[in-house]
Amino acid sequence: MRLRDYQASAVWDLRLLYANGARGAFLVAPCGAGKTVVFATIARLAVRKGSRVVVVVPRRELMDQALDKLTACGAGRLGIIAAGRKNPHPDAPVQVAMLWTLARRVLPWSPDLVIIDEAHLAKCATVTKLLARPTWEGARLLLASATPWRTDGKGFDDLAQAIVACPQVSDLVAAGHLVPAVTYSRQGHVKLDGLHRRAGEYRREEMAARFHQPKLWGDIVESWREHATGLRTICFASSVAHSKALCRTYNTAGIPAGHLDGSTPAPERLRLLAALAAGDLLVLVNCGVLCEGFDLPALGCVQVARKTASRGLWLQMTGRALRPAPGKTQAIILDHGANWQEHGLVDDVRTYTLAGRVKRDKPTVPAVRQCTACFRVYRSGDWLRDMAGWWQCPGCGHAERPQRRRPPMTAQAARLERVNARKINPIPLQRCPMGVDPALWARLELERIDKGYKPGWSWHRARTWQRRRRSSQGSW
Repeated sequence: MRLRDYQASAVWDLRLLYANGARGAFLVAPCGAGKTVVFATIARLAVRKGSRVVVVVPRRELMDQALDKLTACGAGRLGIIAAGRKNPHPDAPVQVAMLWTLARRVLPWSPDLVIIDEAHLAKCATVTKLLARPTWEGARLLLASATPWRTDGKGFDDLAQAIVACPQVSDLVAAGHLVPAVTYSRQGHVKLDGLHRRAGEYRREEMAARFHQPKLWGDIVESWREHATGLRTICFASSVAHSKALCRTYNTAGIPAGHLDGSTPAPERLRLLAALAAGDLLVLVNCGVLCEGFDLPALGCVQVARKTASRGLWLQMTGRALRPAPGKTQAIILDHGANWQEHGLVDDVRTYTLAGRVKRDKPTVPAVRQCTACFRVYRSGDWLRDMAGWWQCPGCGHAERPQRRRPPMTAQAARLERVNARKINPIPLQRCPMGVDPALWARLELERIDKGYKPGWSWHRARTWQRRRRSSQGSW
């Protein structure tokens, strides 16, 4: 198997870390970057040196992917540890195991390398018990995930000593390995009254009650017809009942759709996925099933009809449609929950760390502005402002006066609009106080919005700057 340049570089960096004595490493690769290829290559090289490897996966789709990549890269005989499947090679040096099945079984040998796919789940109790087994002591650890964050704020610095990161989504798009994403969402802030959090995520029953209603943050079917008609689509619903209702709505509108949830029998599940791949189904609505391990390059649209407080889940859902395919030029993201307001766009530049957070992160999306004429979105550096203080769109030239903050919008039908650049904080600049240089005030306001500071920060910084300026002038 021929590796891409960044994949070969990641393999080299991981081998160097282990050679320098690191016990654990975290491989971060965006959806579609090929992290399975990277850790399959690491497993093959480890087996070549006589090591024994166990690959732990949380889903059957991920298990099938791991088996395919390990076979393609020539890792040798492969064992399978999963419920309902007989292990063809129980003594093979590479065992691919379902997490929950492996927790109830014992390996015939002590592993030298443990690879955990979708490693943002590595802090769960089941993985902790596995790693605490006496026969697993001394084994090196390779964590792999596209989203190294947890909603509970726990870090991974006790499991890994370093991060090996593949290029960002924007870099992979520029290199042609992924397709660009075009996001459509509603304007204005989202009203979250009545939605509480449990373990960092919105409570499922409250979110389901909010979204499972006829007037749902935008008309689901009409938005699909306007922006993604004819494209194969997966839709993420807030609950099983919500998913079934959306499926009926699509079918009633004459759009072939199917429903998938955790209780769907395996044969029916395979039939629905095959129908979507063949184009017999255009929309597959699901509840928490296709977030991880689902790869269909021909997928053209992802529709998110729910709200999430998890940055990782948001990126996992939207990343499903980024893989390239013949004739595919872009991926459409329909965000009915306005999740970009909290997590940004799928192609924003992200920072990774092994340390956990002390408290919940505040939204830190870049300061941008959306044109009300062409609905294009631009970074703060691309804004144009004339002497009268009006904002001018660098795309269409439309000029408008800065507006006050818009009131929150409640759950009702709303037209989705394009959000096609780094996103978005629609908070306008505060009025420049008397006696403060307007250019200085604009710079301070842009920095305040970009960093998520409180409104009074700009005033205090301006006062400090002017005080220092007067002091320096007096010293001359």
